[in-house]
Amino acid sequence: MLSFQGQIRKFGDNIDTDIIAPNKWMHEDMEILKQHAFEAVRPNFYQQVREGDILLVGRNFGYGSHREQANTVLQAYGISVIIADSMARIYYRNCIALGMPAIILPGISDHLNESDNVQITLNQQGGSIKRDDGWEMQIPPLPQMFFEMIEQGGILPVLAKML
Repeated sequence: MLSFQGQIRKFGDNIDTDIIAPNKWMHEDMEILKQHAFEAVRPNFYQQVREGDILLVGRNFGYGSHREQANTVLQAYGISVIIADSMARIYYRNCIALGMPAIILPGISDHLNESDNVQITLNQQGGSIKRDDGWEMQIPPLPQMFFEMIEQGGILPVLAKML
C-alpha cells in the first residue's frame, strides 16, 4: 500500500504544458524552470509549494505540446500526487512512467480546496482520499501495471527488474 499526506495546491481547468513549463525557460536548468512553472496563472507558485504537497487540478490538465519537463518539474518540487478531474492521456501516461501517482476522478475539484490537508492511500484494489474533517472519496483501482510502476518508481525500475 502507498500512502501520501499533504496540503492541496489547487489549479482550475485547462492548464496546458506551456503553463506548467513555459517554453521560454526550457533551455535553463531545473532550478530556473521551477521558478517559472505556472507563472502565467500563479506567479509565486514556486515560493508557495512544499515537498509532499498534492496538486489538485480541474479538467483538461496537461494538454498541448508535450514536453517531459512539464512532468519532471512537478517531481522537482516534490509534489507527491496529482489529482485531476481529467488529464491529457500522454501527460497521464508520462506521470505513471516517471513513477508519479496521477489520479483521475471526475468532479474531485468540487470537493477539495487550496490548503486542505488530505491523506491518500493507494493499493491494487483502489484507495481513498480523506480530508481532515472526515470527508472521504474512494479511488477506483489503477491498472495493475500502472500501480506497479508507481510503486517501483517508474518504468525504468520496472524494466530493469524484468530484464
